[in-house]
Amino acid sequence: MPTIEMATCRPGQIPVDFDPQAAIPEDGFLWIDACDSSIGSLASELTPLKLEGFAAGMLIHPVFHLSLDDPHLDRVAEFDAAATSLLRTPGSRVAYLAAFEPRLLLLVNQRPVQVRYAQARVDFLTGPNWLLTRRETAIDLRFGDRFDEAATERGDLIESFVHDYSSGNSTLQIAARMLAWLLDRCVTVAFEIADEIDARMMDLHRQATGEPGELDPQVRRQQLADQLIDLRWALGLHERHTRRLTPTGHADTKRWLAPLGAASGPLIARAAEALDECEVAQRSLAGAMDFLLIAQNAAALEAQLSITRETGRLQSLVAALTAYLAGPALVATVFAALPDWWPAHQTRRFIVLVLLMIGAAIIGHLVVFGRARGPFNK
Repeated sequence: MPTIEMATCRPGQIPVDFDPQAAIPEDGFLWIDACDSSIGSLASELTPLKLEGFAAGMLIHPVFHLSLDDPHLDRVAEFDAAATSLLRTPGSRVAYLAAFEPRLLLLVNQRPVQVRYAQARVDFLTGPNWLLTRRETAIDLRFGDRFDEAATERGDLIESFVHDYSSGNSTLQIAARMLAWLLDRCVTVAFEIADEIDARMMDLHRQATGEPGELDPQVRRQQLADQLIDLRWALGLHERHTRRLTPTGHADTKRWLAPLGAASGPLIARAAEALDECEVAQRSLAGAMDFLLIAQNAAALEAQLSITRETGRLQSLVAALTAYLAGPALVATVFAALPDWWPAHQTRRFIVLVLLMIGAAIIGHLVVFGRARGPFNK
């Protein structure tokens, strides 16, 4: 449900609800926190406050109708366009940065378990004595699904700065502390992705060693392949978006961090740590994919060998039938063609026929199996 909350923040104190009739304290700032709210709602709520550098710029483009067929995307695009327009206003004293809270989702209620990567958008817009944070419901960046994932908790943002807030801190510095918490989440999710990759690697190892499981090995191997592909998508998206929060990753980030000076160092270090963990996860993923490829090739080779063995057995059977039947049948045909040979000695004739048929079978065996004995005919 869309919400807009306003609070007064002062050093050493928990944020309290803002009284529109009161002025913003000189030793504090006004925090406007919006969740799933459109730019039109924000403009109508904040215009009466006459915040320095905010209302005039926002009302230049009060509402954007981009028709992206998705309320979430519409709100994000509208706010981004309005904030960018505000930055370009001559004499503007605002700073704007689009960040996010990453989430790795394991859909355990589905079989097989699916891996998804979602982001909860968090925008920062700071003025001389006010800070606007805008939170969006998390969205799966690959498929566009929601999975009932809520937006970043307001309480988490409060915890990120309230204990370290002292007089003299600018709203940009407060927003930087909130960003530091989001970057910590980037590091955590990079760890989680790496752990999930290692878990799939262990499953592949157990399967390779012949450890029994509930599913057919081929079915389980395909499930692991699908999950590794999901993790590869998650890792790629996470690394790419985390890189945007570094000065070298995106010009907007560099512009936002510049006024912080030396205070931007910890933020850059956190982003670098998250990217380092992504690189570690990439190496683990490469090893898991290689192991999976080896396992698939071994399974395909085993299947081919099984087919070859069956083919060899069939060939042996055909050869045996040829060896033991063709020669005796020829002898019987010859005897049938010479009915006048020993007509008075049918018993002797029959004995000779049987002996010749046995001899023909032995010769056939020697001819067929003696000339070429392969590994399947031993």
